[in-house]
Amino acid sequence: MLLLKTLTTVLGRIEQHVQRVMQLGGIGGLAYALTDKDQLLAVGTAGYADIIAQQPVTPETFFPILSITKSFTALAVMQLYERGMIDIHAPITDYLPWCEAKQSGSRAITAYHLLSHTANIVTGPGWTLGSLYAAWYLRETNVAGEPGGPVWHYSDTGYEILGALLETIYHTPFAQIIQEQIFTPLGMTSSFPAVTYETRKTAALGYQSFYDDRPHQRSYPLVPASWFEYESPAGSIVSTAADMAAYIRLYLNRGHGLIKEQTFEQMIQPITQGMFGHYGLGLSTSSRGGHTIVGHGGGGMGFNTTIQGDLETGLGLVVLISGTTWPASISTYISQLLRAASAGEDLPVVPSVNYEETPEASTYAGIFTHVGDTKRSLLFTAEEEHLILHYHGEKLVLQKEEWGDRFLIPHPDFSLFMGEFAYVDDQATEFFHGGDWYVTAAYQGPRTFDVPKEWHAYVGHYCYHEVWSGHLRIILRKGKLYLVSPEGLEDELQPQEDGSFKTDQEHLRFTDVLAGKALRLDMSGSQYTRRRNP
Repeated sequence: MLLLKTLTTVLGRIEQHVQRVMQLGGIGGLAYALTDKDQLLAVGTAGYADIIAQQPVTPETFFPILSITKSFTALAVMQLYERGMIDIHAPITDYLPWCEAKQSGSRAITAYHLLSHTANIVTGPGWTLGSLYAAWYLRETNVAGEPGGPVWHYSDTGYEILGALLETIYHTPFAQIIQEQIFTPLGMTSSFPAVTYETRKTAALGYQSFYDDRPHQRSYPLVPASWFEYESPAGSIVSTAADMAAYIRLYLNRGHGLIKEQTFEQMIQPITQGMFGHYGLGLSTSSRGGHTIVGHGGGGMGFNTTIQGDLETGLGLVVLISGTTWPASISTYISQLLRAASAGEDLPVVPSVNYEETPEASTYAGIFTHVGDTKRSLLFTAEEEHLILHYHGEKLVLQKEEWGDRFLIPHPDFSLFMGEFAYVDDQATEFFHGGDWYVTAAYQGPRTFDVPKEWHAYVGHYCYHEVWSGHLRIILRKGKLYLVSPEGLEDELQPQEDGSFKTDQEHLRFTDVLAGKALRLDMSGSQYTRRRNP
């Protein structure tokens, strides 16, 4: 329990930090909440639920929580397991005989694999939009490998199957199950299990970047994201910050009231490396300074969300954002404040928020010459904690992303891709931007690579008009093909004997080649077609 005086100081610093983050753009509106194991401590808001209407976010504003929904689905499944109504280690076909994966190998997919994203199945085609057909369609898609492997294969389809499992056992719709088994017992009276026209009346608008085919830069304006009704065990719950605080209190109390502590321990036991720490059975777990943090995140439809609970301090937080900004820009500082306050230590000062600062910028400085076109070169210099690209008479300040050595470059010529460095002995020797590859004089590796002739036909921009991710690009660099998402993330394409490709999770096949260019790309059932623009 935080003392009132300390809590007041904590809230003041959170407010200052939130305002600094808001000034950078990328957020329409947000709500956050703090809680201890016993009660809600505070709710804060900023920005607008509707920018055009100038309607501010209030504590009563609803936000889609997106993939945090998966933790609710997992909790409901674990309730069944605890009651002896299912065996999460039994083949899922014991309960859903129709649920089969193509070429799944000798090992059967179980609920345990689906809960932990270790079933090696695809993410799920966007065109199914949360329908049960996503689970049925699994029989038409190849899996990445046998279930139970060490690799984390995040899958909405997996949680669609778990939703089908719940409905089969309870003989009740998923929405009613979540309402009766979780919302009502926890007193979550301002939560809905599905995105519907009714919830739209009181929910914040989702906001996305003006450009939906490339990494978002903070100079880009926000526009309303696509809206659609959505009822899915993978991501459809709508809630408020206060209600989500009630939910994280369940885990701060180790499941007391809904599941046994032993079941809770099973849920948070690290199984595989996830996106943010480890992943257990429907919950992410990480260790920070000897503290165990449990929670989940979500993103899409113009929203980004997170819930986190510190099991040692008994304090939790919720951050719900409409816009492109990831909650870590706010939640990281909140968690530092809460930990210091709980330990009776001096509170950390409100951090400066400057995405143009690059620690150890000199690491990346140098002249990088294009491989294949030696007339093209890029000069990077370090000026204090800024990394500068000198380009056509301009000095462009690079914006470092949170993970890795990846940068946004504020110029139209570099807008489609992230820039990324590779280095040797603490000094960058390579720079990548899409299919372009630049090296310094210190680079000692090979410069030419043999690739199948047909691969050149696959390079390009492909589009599929659906609400999740309608764009992707294929690039060829250093003898390898890569799939690049609109966010700038790259996945290497692994060639298969039949001419298709795999990423860690998806299957891709290029077809309909005309004039040396593939016109169509089938990615795990979603049909993308080539666009003329780059």
